[in-house]
Amino acid sequence: NQTESLLDALLDGLQPTDTAKHICILQMATGARIGEVMAATFDSLNFSNNTFEINKSWDYKDSFGFKPTKNKENRTISVDDSTMALLKPFVDQVKRHNLKNGVKNRHRLIFVGEGVNPLTVEAVNKCLKGACRKAGIPEITSHGLRHTHASILLLHKMDLHYVSERLGHKSQLTTASIYAHVIKEAKEKGDQQAAAITNTLYARAR
Repeated sequence: NQTESLLDALLDGLQPTDTAKHICILQMATGARIGEVMAATFDSLNFSNNTFEINKSWDYKDSFGFKPTKNKENRTISVDDSTMALLKPFVDQVKRHNLKNGVKNRHRLIFVGEGVNPLTVEAVNKCLKGACRKAGIPEITSHGLRHTHASILLLHKMDLHYVSERLGHKSQLTTASIYAHVIKEAKEKGDQQAAAITNTLYARAR
């Protein structure tokens, strides 16, 4: 499984100071856009109820500041226990670093680079491509992690409406259009399972 291999590569030697790796892990677990993760502040991740509140994005092309999410809608999505357990030491060390060094992180950003601005998309993609090479799989960009997350959910027959809301799409039609090939594959698997279940009934009836 390529996704498992990539995750293994990201986890290998993971340190609480590996900003780019933690960004990739959060994207893989949530399907959030890179700008949404870059804009994450200390109140965005709730470790009490394992949620990621997405109410802004980071404009990494023009203004280099906050901007609304792509569809100007906010959403709060669940995050699995394992991912949150990995993120907690990282967030704690960022807070300690800021306090110890008197860093004036006025935006209260989590995933910062050397200064107080978010780590660049280029840095994240460089880290991700290195992990892909280590895993022996085709190289992808951070946006590919969003597709990976969505594809996994759809292949596991998660409700289209749920996946669409989780990704922050304007409508289910957008999700269905982008992931038509994945939905088709999931349907074919469903058809095979349905046929197997019915065949079992016939076998028992005999």
